[in-house]
Amino acid sequence: NATVVSDLSGTTAAQLGIDGSFQRSHGDVVRGDDLQKAWFNRSTLLKDLNAGKGIPEGKFTVRGSGGLSANITIDQTTLTIGDVIDKINDANLGVTASVNANGDGLLLTDTAGGGLKLLVSEYQGGTLAKSLNILGQAETTTINGSWEKSVEVDADDTLEDVRKKINDLGWGISASI
Repeated sequence: NATVVSDLSGTTAAQLGIDGSFQRSHGDVVRGDDLQKAWFNRSTLLKDLNAGKGIPEGKFTVRGSGGLSANITIDQTTLTIGDVIDKINDANLGVTASVNANGDGLLLTDTAGGGLKLLVSEYQGGTLAKSLNILGQAETTTINGSWEKSVEVDADDTLEDVRKKINDLGWGISASI
C-alpha cells in the first residue's frame, strides 16, 4: 500500500514537502521537509540581533575576488539588515549581499570572477563582522552568515561528547550536563 499526497490546486503540499507517493508499513508516517522558518530579513533590526545585544557600530572590510575592497561603516543611521545589504552592494566590489535562502543570515556572493577569495575582515580590531557572522574568507564564492548551526551526533557519542561539540561551536553558548 502507498499513500499519495498531491495538490488539487495550488502548491501547499509541495511547499510542505509532502507531495509524492509514500510506501506504508506498520508505524510509518509521511514526513514533510524542514520548513526552515525564516526569521531574518531586510527589515530585521540590528538592535535585535545577537540575542538582543545588537550589532556594534564600527567598520568591517569587504574584499572581492577582483581585489577591490571597501570599508563598510555601520553607524546610528544603519538600522536594519537591509541597510547593511545596501551599503555592501553600493560599494561596487563585485560582491552581492542578500539574505540567505534559509532566511537566517547574510549571504555574500562574489561576482567579480577574480583570482582572490572573497574576504571579510575586521577594521582596526573591531568586532562588527563577527557580530554579523560574516567574518572570514570564502571557501568558494560565498560567505554564508547563517545563524543556524548543526552538531553531528554519532551513535557512540556520550552525553559529555555532545556537550563538548556544542561548546566547541564557539557561539557564546554553554551546554552543561
